[in-house]
Amino acid sequence: SSGINAEWPLRPGAQFVSQVKSELKGCGSVVKLLASLSPLANCLQFSSNSTVLSQIMLLLCHRYPRVRKGMADAFYTALVTFDDVIENSEEVSQILEETVWEDPNDIDELKKKKVPTATLR
Repeated sequence: SSGINAEWPLRPGAQFVSQVKSELKGCGSVVKLLASLSPLANCLQFSSNSTVLSQIMLLLCHRYPRVRKGMADAFYTALVTFDDVIENSEEVSQILEETVWEDPNDIDELKKKKVPTATLR
């Protein structure tokens, strides 16, 4: 067995996101977390996979400020690169630009905000 299940051709990115999610669960390595952000955000182009959006939302509220900032940057870049991947990309882009992701004292406020309006098209 190659390790790739039958859904791979039908849902490109779904297995990738699943693997990234399992690799990052409980991960304390900032380097590993940062390395996963852009590839994860790029999976937004596969709109059949809502798991990627929930994973992005979790990383936007991560305990490490560099991870939050990196995820916000990668998410913003994906929104600009892939047209119409979420319903209200202008509003979400504005939130991503205006929020101070590096502020270590603002994690509770970020969890409340959590870009609640982001939904896949």
